Amino acid sequence: LHDEDQNGHYEQLTISGTGAMTDFNAPDDVPWKAYLDDITSVIVQSGVTHIGAQAFCLCQYLTSVSLSEGLTSIGRSAFRYCYRLSALVVPASVESVGSNSFEKLALSVSGGTLTFASGSRLTSVGNDAFYYAHASVDMSACTSLTSVPKAFQSFDKDVTFPHSLTSIAAKCFDGYGSEDAKVYVHVPDNYVLTVNDVTISATNGKADITSNIEVGTAHSAVTLSCIPNPTHFSQSGDGSYTIHTATGWNIFCGILNDYAKGYFTGKTVTLGDNISKSSRYLTVKQAS
Repeated sequence: LHDEDQNGHYEQLTISGTGAMTDFNAPDDVPWKAYLDDITSVIVQSGVTHIGAQAFCLCQYLTSVSLSEGLTSIGRSAFRYCYRLSALVVPASVESVGSNSFEKLALSVSGGTLTFASGSRLTSVGNDAFYYAHASVDMSACTSLTSVPKAFQSFDKDVTFPHSLTSIAAKCFDGYGSEDAKVYVHVPDNYVLTVNDVTISATNGKADITSNIEVGTAHSAVTLSCIPNPTHFSQSGDGSYTIHTATGWNIFCGILNDYAKGYFTGKTVTLGDNISKSSRYLTVKQAS
């Protein structure tokens, strides 16, 4: 803890060291419990791999958080009841966020956004992670994320999901807090999005699926698919791929950037006429 203004109040909390923070059972268990109403800034330094459960819960005057690359998980209720943050960026290295981790987080004071950084490796979101959160959430970069549990009840800002998402749990948006709030999916160029088998058009790379989910109700589970336009690129039942156009090749290379290279190891890719590209990660054959 650091008293920046030398006024007897310890405003800056720095977490340093190597490895995971302790998971705490309650805010009263943290070593800085006497300063919860003083802390306005938290810095989690490089080397810390896990933010402990309840670590910053009830830091009601916290306005600034800096998280370092290398952090891999955020524990249960870690930022619960943090009401005054202006913005928050979750590093690309974070793979999981725990239950209630951002419950009642408020960035709306400055119209801020909770952003998952470009190249995000997030694969797991806990139940109630964004319950009653007053902040827009941008998860468009989380292209390893395929499913979302019941995590956004009474949420009242906008959320943008990645194109990799294939399922949204039942009641995920039950009690959505604002009629103006929207649910979007990021749709890359030359991709087609379907929600519960209905094709949804995109504008400027985003598709509004709010009405398709029946946000604000005890809605059923939602199934999504966002795949390359079959005009350019298609997949057959045996797992092989056919690339029909040069645009299709560019889309395919984009998939390689989005997902682990090994995902396509051993697959067969058939290239259409006038496409002469190859990749050491793929078995590629020219169409006859």
